[in-house]
Amino acid sequence: HARTRNSATRIMTSIGTHSGAFQADEALGVWLLRRLPQYKSASLTRSRDPDVLKPLTIVIDVAGLYDHDQLRYDHHQRGFFETFDGENKAARDGGRPDVTGPESATGVFKTKLSASGLVYKHYGREILCALHPTLRSSPDALEWVYTKMYRDFMEGLDANDNGIEIADQVRYKDGTSLPMRVARLNSRWNEPAGSGPTETERFEQAS
Repeated sequence: HARTRNSATRIMTSIGTHSGAFQADEALGVWLLRRLPQYKSASLTRSRDPDVLKPLTIVIDVAGLYDHDQLRYDHHQRGFFETFDGENKAARDGGRPDVTGPESATGVFKTKLSASGLVYKHYGREILCALHPTLRSSPDALEWVYTKMYRDFMEGLDANDNGIEIADQVRYKDGTSLPMRVARLNSRWNEPAGSGPTETERFEQAS
């Protein structure tokens, strides 16, 4: 019976994100979640309908709610300003934000998190241990890698998704970045309907 219950749990586990054109943010967020045993075989639902999203196990980048207890990780709602090592509990609870921008953010990092940034903040250590099991036996090394991976990789994706330029005066644009590569997997605006992979198939390739 225990084996049956465990199998049913794996089948019923589901990940949700928004439908429509996709970006590196939610594609990476889904990829990160699927490194975890509990979401490895999770089904994927892409929708903006609250009634469709409500029963799903975990939802990222849609639904207008950030609540770790409810496994909801959106960053678009008014008043949201969560950072990698900071806390903004009032905004999370829907009250008056304690943090309104980088100037009032607590912690070392001042970049507003995207959905994948929220996933990494809460599950990053577990994901890193799944990818590199030896880190489990070295808490100091795990913490170092967790912070370094955010600084060297994730923070740039958070900034890109939130429209934060790398400098006040940008000298050039990089068309080879991860966000640009993911964006090119979307169907072209003038592509005939039904002439290629479905939107969901394209997203699965990106994630």
